[in-house]
Amino acid sequence: MHAQFETIHPFIDGNGRVGRILLPLMLAAEGYPPVYLAGFLKVNQDLYYQTLGQVQLRGEWTDWVRFLATGFDIACRESIGIAKELMAIVARWKEILATLNLRSHSAVNRLPDYLIGTPVVTVRQVAKDLEVNFTAANRALSQLQELGIVELVGKGKRNRIFTAREVIKLLSLPTEAQRY
Repeated sequence: MHAQFETIHPFIDGNGRVGRILLPLMLAAEGYPPVYLAGFLKVNQDLYYQTLGQVQLRGEWTDWVRFLATGFDIACRESIGIAKELMAIVARWKEILATLNLRSHSAVNRLPDYLIGTPVVTVRQVAKDLEVNFTAANRALSQLQELGIVELVGKGKRNRIFTAREVIKLLSLPTEAQRY
């Protein structure tokens, strides 16, 4: 699909971005988790263009399929590594929270799993998503702030934004896409 899309080149600008997003969207449509391939394609840009050109100009698919399969393999291994690191962060946070001896279903004990998927939150957002009142959400975030799990962004008293900096830092690291 990606090769065919790049062959017809339907846009004046944005073909590469749209073509690269097709790959994870196709996986998601089939029920698979999306995989980030753009890093691999960028690191191997010359070979990417060469193998794509072989498909477009000569109908030679073997090198393209091999190249793309290698990219998926590398991207999947990297995704698994990131997932393991995120799980370790949650486990560490839960160990810290276990020392507080709070109810297992308290808002503060439910926040670690939530923050992995939503590392930037407001009190209102937490209250809505965890189905707790504003006071409980505010108290939970304040406790996590005291423990260093979340940080307050800015100094405002209203509509405060909290970040799980450790998660954002991990997800902001450049990919370790390898050369093929």
